[in-house]
Formats: sequence, structure tokens, C-alpha cells
Amino acid sequence: MPALTILHTNDLHACLDQMTRLATLIQRERVQANTEGRHILLLDAGDSSSNEVWESRVTGGRANYAMLEAMGYDAVVIGNSDLQWGREPLTRLLTAVHFQILAANLLDAVTDSRPTGLRDYALFKFAQMGSPDPATASVGSDDPTRAYETAIAVAVIGLATRDEMHADFRTFDPTKTLRTLIPQMQSEGAQIIVVLSHLGIETDKKLAAEVPGLHAIAGGHTHTTLREPEFVGETIIVQAGEHGNFLGRLDLEYGFSTQAVTVKNGGLIPCPEATPPDPTLAGMLELIRFEADVLRKKR
Repeated sequence: MPALTILHTNDLHACLDQMTRLATLIQRERVQANTEGRHILLLDAGDSSSNEVWESRVTGGRANYAMLEAMGYDAVVIGNSDLQWGREPLTRLLTAVHFQILAANLLDAVTDSRPTGLRDYALFKFAQMGSPDPATASVGSDDPTRAYETAIAVAVIGLATRDEMHADFRTFDPTKTLRTLIPQMQSEGAQIIVVLSHLGIETDKKLAAEVPGLHAIAGGHTHTTLREPEFVGETIIVQAGEHGNFLGRLDLEYGFSTQAVTVKNGGLIPCPEATPPDPTLAGMLELIRFEADVLRKKR
């Protein structure tokens, strides 16, 4: 039965030194997952930017996004703090990194079109550990004697908040957005559907209650510290507090024969100041600060 671990953060607000410590925990989790035969998805639920942190402010959020990329994030949702500088800074932000930046319900308020580089959702496919190529994996078996199984497909959809929205942007109803896109994601082979939400915990609970087909919601915006996952119906809701004080972890298993998603483990991993910074990320942060300081002096 394929196993997936979702590592998640939210509301980092450009706590850049803390991000170097989080990188240490993330690397430890990757090593452990590889040993145990689990796949990893690393997700951020928005607001990694902050106008109060000079490196983030002078770069329009590119400093913290460069850190996210160096940490190996697979996808992030746009938060209101990531939009605070307006249309042109967002365009630079979207083209500065290679991970997926998501917000299915966000539009440019003037053109009424999606900002270039922003996606509704991303589909991630993982082969069973030991399979040489996801494209050649066999289909539809939970037989443990098989050398490998079909790729497991995980759809991650992003939803942005309506709160504190910059005048250059507007958002629309997340419930209608999900009801429209879930069948589309399923038609593309999604077996697990994860919402990466910057809507806040109460809205997340409302979505879970009203929209069938959601397996997990990794949330942000309200800085809620959920030490254990919450269940609304069959939907799992997680959120990891703020400022990188915790790394969230959610372990899921998917059964091909039952098409059921099972929670095996979930909770928060503390990231105290005593956590040693990852040396690669610490070096990256020095470079980011040098380049940000050059920009600041030019202004």
C-alpha cells in the first residue's frame, strides 16, 4: 500500500533564520522517509512574506521564496502577505522559482485573468518505492508480492483568502472553485486530493463539510496550532501554527482496491532555536542578505 508523507508549514512571515532550522528537520524527515519507503510532499500554506522583514520587503518576497526553493518545497499557495506589493512584484515572484505556486480562486482585478505563472493545482505522481519508472509501473494492485505498483497521483489545489486583499487582485468563492475543479482533477487520475488553503481554520472546516471528495486540507492564515489533525467528515485538516515554530507532518496510505485514504500518523514536530541550522541553507541566507542589501542601497 503506497505511503505518502505531507510535510507542511504556513505563515512563516519571512522568519529566515528559522527557515534554516526547519531545513534541518525537513532533511531528517526525507532521510527517514526514504528508509521507510514513504514518499514526501513538502507544502507551504501561504504568507512566507513579511513587510516587516527588510529582506522580504526590498525583494518583494523573492528572498523568502528563494529560501523555500532551496528547502525543496513542491508547492505553495499565495497568501495575502505574498500579494501585498501588487501586480508587478507578483509577476517577478512567480517567475523567480521553479516550484508550483497555486491559487485557483485568484484573478487580476483589472484584466480579470489569472496572473501569469500562477496555477490552479498541481498533479504529483509517485511510483511505488523500488519501481524504476512511474510510467512503467503496473496498474491497480495491492498485492504485496508485486515488485512495484502503479504510480500514486496526488492533486494539490491552492485557495487564496479574500482578507486584506491588495487592490490589484480579487478572489472568488472557494467552494464553487473546488466543486468545479475536483472532477477535472479526478479525470486526470488524481487519487488523493489535497487543498493547500490560505483561508483560515473556520473556512477550512466549512469547505470540508460542504465539498465531497477532499482528503486533506493543509491550512494557514489564522496561525492555528493544530497539534493533532482534525476530522470533518472524512476530510483531514492540519495547520502548523506560525513562524516556523513547528513542521507539520501527515502520513497517509492509499489502497488501490478500496480507493481509501487512511491516516497513519499526524502531528507537529517542534523546531526550537536549539535546532542546528542546515549549513547549505545558512550559506544561501548569507547570499540572499548580501543581494538584498545591494538592492536596498540602490533605493
